[in-house]
Amino acid sequence: MRRNPNYFNVNKHVKICSKHFSPEDFINPDAKKRRLKRNAVPSIFAWSKERPQTVARSAVEKLNTSRQEEEEATDTASEGEGDETLNMSGLTLTSRKTQTQEDDFCELTDISHRIPCLHSFSVYHLLSKCTTLSKEEKLFTHYTGFNSYVDFMNTLRFLLPNLDRKNLIYWDSEAGKSSVIDIEKLFEEGETEGENDCVERESTMTRPSAHKLSVEDEFLMLLMKLRMGLSNIDLAERFCVSESTVNNINLTWVNFVYNVLGSLKIWPHRDIIIKHSPEEFIKKYPNTIVIVDATELKIQVPSSLQKHSESYSTYKSNTTFKSLVGVDPNGGIMFVSQLFEGSISDKQIVQRSGFLETVKQKVQCGELKEGDAIMADKGFDIGDDLAKLKLKLNIPPFLKDKVGFEEGDVIKTQTIARHRIHVERAIDEDLTHFLQTFQRESFEDNTMLIIFGDHGHRFADLRKTIQGKLEERFPLMSITLPKWFPDKYSDLHKNLRQNSRVLTSPYDVYATLRHILSYPQYPSEIITGQSLFSRIDERNRTCASAGVEDHWCPCLDLEAVSLEEPEVTETAKFVVTFINGLTSQNDELRQLCQRLKLKEIKSAFREMPKEAMQRFVDTKRGANDECDYCAVVLGEKSVNTLAKDTLYQLQFVTSPNEGFYEASVRMKKGVPSLPGDVNGLIQFDLKIERYTTPAHQHVAS
Repeated sequence: MRRNPNYFNVNKHVKICSKHFSPEDFINPDAKKRRLKRNAVPSIFAWSKERPQTVARSAVEKLNTSRQEEEEATDTASEGEGDETLNMSGLTLTSRKTQTQEDDFCELTDISHRIPCLHSFSVYHLLSKCTTLSKEEKLFTHYTGFNSYVDFMNTLRFLLPNLDRKNLIYWDSEAGKSSVIDIEKLFEEGETEGENDCVERESTMTRPSAHKLSVEDEFLMLLMKLRMGLSNIDLAERFCVSESTVNNINLTWVNFVYNVLGSLKIWPHRDIIIKHSPEEFIKKYPNTIVIVDATELKIQVPSSLQKHSESYSTYKSNTTFKSLVGVDPNGGIMFVSQLFEGSISDKQIVQRSGFLETVKQKVQCGELKEGDAIMADKGFDIGDDLAKLKLKLNIPPFLKDKVGFEEGDVIKTQTIARHRIHVERAIDEDLTHFLQTFQRESFEDNTMLIIFGDHGHRFADLRKTIQGKLEERFPLMSITLPKWFPDKYSDLHKNLRQNSRVLTSPYDVYATLRHILSYPQYPSEIITGQSLFSRIDERNRTCASAGVEDHWCPCLDLEAVSLEEPEVTETAKFVVTFINGLTSQNDELRQLCQRLKLKEIKSAFREMPKEAMQRFVDTKRGANDECDYCAVVLGEKSVNTLAKDTLYQLQFVTSPNEGFYEASVRMKKGVPSLPGDVNGLIQFDLKIERYTTPAHQHVAS
């Protein structure tokens, strides 16, 4: 029935479900065919507190009597045309043609409260599917991260000896407000009578009647939440409980596990670390004790501009929280800091996280010795702090004022990068889990796996240096081939290895994928890029042929330019004018965005021919006239006549937003222009690093 009479007219053909009437409304409520009393009014609906008294029947009983009930329902419907009565018994549904939507809702709601929750997820449910040891390992690894039920239970018994709940102070409950747990008050809030009334499962696990789940199942729910990232509604459906119960359980266990495990000593003695270090570490970096790096967690964008600025990570291009993680050479986690705002630099997070204080304590108590080393990335420039403790810092070399890296610097960078994979494996669990599954399921036998990033490291302050610019332009890329590939396709494998030492771009990856699909024919219509399975001539490979814009090209010969040169000031003002033009294209933008002004030029570089060409004077013959051009004579650099016809790369700051920008500007006969698509700000890396105060809300962004 509908409650709104404007949309529903009562007549003699209307059929009403008998469940809307109380037993007192019938002349003989116990008869099979019941008749309503005169002036009886339906009073029981889905929104009513009272529910009809029904007795759930077994599936066998319903199956045996279904035909008989259908016949009775048909007879009753025909009789009801005169006196507007309807027979309804057990779980029989009335004809869909005559029921209203509220009849359906009422009846299905009533049935849902009496159907057993047969799909409830549990540890017992997992064990019932573990027919073999390999199946057990697969299931428990997938859902919990533990390799077996034994590991799962050993961990749980460590957290809760005897599986006793007395140390669990449940979240958001009356019991959680005091040190004494009253189990009668647990999980009452937010649950209504009959809600999620699951049947008891036959299990060896004991659980108090006041709890919806056993201790084992609550711990399983927590692990599934952490490992699989399942939503509360998903877990509620799996475990047949309410969302509020899921939320309470997870919050309770997260805090409990943190308190228990947080009190453990996870920093081993140096002798134990060195004893169990991989052989590769012992050979290259024998005294490395800990490897540190930062990991970031994406968060929702804060409504406050100040909080947004503080939590914005230039590396992730998102608002994040950042934590410092330290692992030993064997991959064991030794240190985890609290969370900091995403804008914090690597050096600052080391200083504020308590890591240096922990290291100092380890030195004082003899767990670290003079000469021990810590390995880190370039952003963690803490060598001076460690030197005070007589410890070493293994860090990739900086370019600083050098023209380029020496061979030893390149080798050291590659070596440290290979050894730092342990900390990457510890903090990037998703990628680690994917690669482990990839190997465990033998996908590598018939799969080519390509992993690459869209950019390299671009941490805040480091990004502003020449070193940071090179890092950003060299993202990671790796290709994993099946083991049989080098033998079956030796030429292709040889070309791929050779091309690993040549400038490549995403266009080459696209050409490679096309080559795989069309093999053995080479793909047609490839305008830019070349398959990595075909040899690329490194002598003729340029950024232009690889499809790399000048701004992103790492091969340009750039020389520093005085910030006082008029061309530098002119190009910087040109970029600021360009940005202001973008933010004043219509009235709405002009109201939202303030006009920017050039405040300071931080650096300026100009593309020039190679230095040897600039210094060329003459050639000279050999001692015995064996050749005309055996050597060249170099002198001072030639006078630069290209100041108004070259590429400039600038870094500058604007006001009032204190925004830090970088741009590439092409000068042609003294006229500046931005190369490429002028609508793509990101292409030119015109990025605002931060806001200083909430007062500057109306600024260009």
